[in-house]
Amino acid sequence: MIEENFIKIYEKSFKENWDLPALTDYNTRETFTYGEVAEQIARLHLLFKYCQIRRGDKIALVGRNTPRWCIAFMAAVSYGAIIVPILQDFNANDVQHIVNHSDSVLLFAGDLIWENLEVDKLSQLRATISLVDYTCLDQRDGEYITQCLGDMDKLF
Repeated sequence: MIEENFIKIYEKSFKENWDLPALTDYNTRETFTYGEVAEQIARLHLLFKYCQIRRGDKIALVGRNTPRWCIAFMAAVSYGAIIVPILQDFNANDVQHIVNHSDSVLLFAGDLIWENLEVDKLSQLRATISLVDYTCLDQRDGEYITQCLGDMDKLF
């Protein structure tokens, strides 16, 4: 029987390896340390809370396999959300269908797929967040997510 849960394993790994490299984007050579990964996860947890994401809500994720993809995945899972990973090779219509059919309330999207999505067909999403830099690409209710992301930049 496993005595540690998933989140405790992450926490222990982050603490023990804080200054060591954790994730590298092999295209750009950008590297995140364990500490930077932990900070980004905490930042996304604040965003989820601000967006009123609850345990069991679905968060869709589509884009290239990059450190930010991995961080968004780990943030959603460790927050208690249900991750809906979507292959980046799917066409925009299929992505829209999966997002809608899964009842996802938040979408993380890479730039290539975002350019081809029809936002009007994703009516239940509260927001779409860029996998390039975690900026807000689209939101439903005013400027609250953009404001939240700006406020979080001051904290980190």
